[in-house]
Amino acid sequence: MVIVEYSRAGRSSVSEDGRLRAEDLPLGRVIELGDHHVTREEIISFATQWDPQSFHVDEVFARETVFGDVIGSGLHTMAVFQRLAVAGAYRHWAVVAGRAIREVSLTSPLRPDTTVHATLTVDSVVPHSEQRALVSKTGRVMDGDGLLMTIHVDSYVLRRA
Repeated sequence: MVIVEYSRAGRSSVSEDGRLRAEDLPLGRVIELGDHHVTREEIISFATQWDPQSFHVDEVFARETVFGDVIGSGLHTMAVFQRLAVAGAYRHWAVVAGRAIREVSLTSPLRPDTTVHATLTVDSVVPHSEQRALVSKTGRVMDGDGLLMTIHVDSYVLRRA
């Protein structure tokens, strides 16, 4: 992704370190974050370490559930989103720190051997101090069948001097 793609005409949108400031984030525009292919092995490995519930790690048990197979943990879906958000947007922004995960909706399960796609929309940029602004965003993770997750997150991003 090219940093200047986000800039607004007539403004110096890139900070000294090459990252975008809060005022120059693309308010209201959908940012495509890219794709990630989720394998069965990845689902089981992630869940074994972080959410070892039977329907995530036990293929025999999972076949007998309503899902018919292992499914990825909601935490796994969030982790995939975060990875794509960092690679596709946040690494280009002057992010100070995360502030809040306000809401997460898991509308469909993360299934094995599926390619997911994520997007991010900047909902608001509110000055918090002279140095930083609170940036509210909505992220979405989808597969070929539809929406898997919606997440509303806030973070602090440096402002222009």
